[in-house]
Amino acid sequence: MHVLRELLHHLPGAAINNALNDGCSIWVGGKVSNARHVPMFSKLAVPFLPNNPPRWPEVVAAVKNIVEVWAADARKFERMGEWIERIGWPASSRRPASRSPSSTSTTIATPR
Repeated sequence: MHVLRELLHHLPGAAINNALNDGCSIWVGGKVSNARHVPMFSKLAVPFLPNNPPRWPEVVAAVKNIVEVWAADARKFERMGEWIERIGWPASSRRPASRSPSSTSTTIATPR
């Protein structure tokens, strides 16, 4: 945690292009190498946080929370992506409600 604190202490502020709509997102668990495990896509952990430089308090709080939860539950030497696969990633709540198969597809009873 000391390294994270020192890193955040030396970060310069970033310019805001659009102060009302500009923000940050946090992606976790991505991996390109296939040394220990096959490559994995990142997963969206936090879709939007306000961009409040120079110290980004909302981003820091979210990252600390993610790392603390992972550290408390992860196995020894388990990476975050491997931990996410082990515990499961929640399905998106923005998925449309499921419909019956007859209402979503049209089938032809007899060939033409």
